[in-house]
Amino acid sequence: MKARKEFIAGIIVIITLLAFWWLFKFLKAQNVFTNQNTYYVKYDKVEGLSKSKNVNINGLKVGMVESIIPVPTKTKNISFIVAINVDQDYKFSKNSVAQIVTSFMNGAEINLVLAEDQAEIAKSGDTLKGSLLPGIMDLAEEKIKPISDNANKVLLRLDSTLASTNKLLNEKNRQTIESSLANLNQAIAEFNKLSKGANQLLANNSSKINMAIDNANKMMVTTNTTVEKYGMMADKINKADLDIAVKKLESTLSNLNTISSKINSGEGSMGKLINDPGLYTNLTQASKNLSVLLDDLKTNPKRYVHFSIFGGGGKKSKQEEMVK
Repeated sequence: MKARKEFIAGIIVIITLLAFWWLFKFLKAQNVFTNQNTYYVKYDKVEGLSKSKNVNINGLKVGMVESIIPVPTKTKNISFIVAINVDQDYKFSKNSVAQIVTSFMNGAEINLVLAEDQAEIAKSGDTLKGSLLPGIMDLAEEKIKPISDNANKVLLRLDSTLASTNKLLNEKNRQTIESSLANLNQAIAEFNKLSKGANQLLANNSSKINMAIDNANKMMVTTNTTVEKYGMMADKINKADLDIAVKKLESTLSNLNTISSKINSGEGSMGKLINDPGLYTNLTQASKNLSVLLDDLKTNPKRYVHFSIFGGGGKKSKQEEMVK
């Protein structure tokens, strides 16, 4: 009986040790009941990836993340070596890519993107290519960042504009603007009064305005009639008569040119009168002599005019005295 109890106690201890061992393996992301291959992937950043996260192929869980080891680089940055365990049942090319995918529900996980080529099959301990698929938040941040930058620029410009406006709208300028607005309101009121006056004037003189418009219409009708008459008269003018008149005018102008040429050449009385310099000199001399005679006549009229109150006797006696 005592031996049986010891046997049961031993079985319980063994089961407990196995349970602890399985739990330890599970916490290390190792599946105790299946054989797994370990692969390594290098990432510049892991985007929230942690141990025990799923490793998927097309959405199917095929393994887990075993460890994440930070490795310093020469540029003083840190890269990460991630060890993943994948069930041995899944074979894939060594050119496959272990891509980190972020989702709202599961957080960061690794999705194996299988390469469709004829390359060698990946073996346990091989290093796979790693990549990072931007998550929704990253995409949102990428889209929102330019908008945010533009919004910041707009806010800065708005702030600058408001500052300039505050400087512009100081107390003195505000008073000036208020005065200008008051003057504008007064001008609008005066314009309204003027408009009302004009409307009243038009209303009081509407009959006269209508009469003036009627007279203008009648004048336009009369003018149109006159223009039409003159137009008809112009149409009645014969082109042949107009040609004859033009020819007669040309003949007259030709005759005038001939007469002018003859006069200039000294032909005829008119030509001699105009072109003879001696005649001009004689006429000038005669004019001078006539002027001298008239002056002497005004000065000594008695030399040229003789008269007596008592008739001829007196004249004769006077002549005799002059002869003596």
